[in-house]
Amino acid sequence: MDRLSINLPKLQLIDFDGNPKNWFSFWSMFQKIDEDPKIEDDVKFAYLMQTTKGKAFDFVQSYHVSKGEYKTVIKNLKTRFADDKMLIELYVRELLKLILNQSHNMSFTDLVDQLDTYLRCLENLGVTKEKYACMLYPLVEASIPEQILIAWERERNSISRNSTANTHDLDLLIQFLRSEVVSAERLRIAKAFCAGEKDKNKTSRQKTDPSRDLSSVTPVPTASSFVTQTKSERRESNIFCLFCSKKNSPQ
Repeated sequence: MDRLSINLPKLQLIDFDGNPKNWFSFWSMFQKIDEDPKIEDDVKFAYLMQTTKGKAFDFVQSYHVSKGEYKTVIKNLKTRFADDKMLIELYVRELLKLILNQSHNMSFTDLVDQLDTYLRCLENLGVTKEKYACMLYPLVEASIPEQILIAWERERNSISRNSTANTHDLDLLIQFLRSEVVSAERLRIAKAFCAGEKDKNKTSRQKTDPSRDLSSVTPVPTASSFVTQTKSERRESNIFCLFCSKKNSPQ
């Protein structure tokens, strides 16, 4: 069987604006160009000019476009915007910011996603959970909502009693938070399904039993409604008489 030919869309390189938080997403794509031996250095320099903006573009533009300058500009670009110590401090501060802002309106799913992102970035910088778990664990624990924290304490006590594996609490906490996100997503889908079925049943009942539609029910006149109507309104309205069951126009 012949393989189907699929025209994949061209990948769009991510621009780097000089914000250190955006370095990893930029470099993960541009690194393929940087390490490709088939691409000349002056062409790599041109790609670098096209994929930088703001402060990063001004920095790159200050160098002369040539083969010899490319390696220098890449080295200095990393020193300026992607220094390991600076990035580690940045992501630790981001973790602290989550702790300080935990009372703000952030969904639990977004919170776990951000925690996961910052911990992965720190691990890429050499701040591994094995070496720095004792420092990172209190930060992560302090950032999660109180109800989730109580559930985690019960889970951790249960794991401690039933397991002999040498797994650090930070790994267990991250696994627990991920499972809670999955559970929350399942609950959201179930609630959305139940709400949709309830609306369907309500619409179906109204179609099969038109008498349930109150808008089609003829109003029964009362003394108060007769008094509050103006004379012209009483002439124009046709009200069923309670005695003869016919329409009468009151004078």
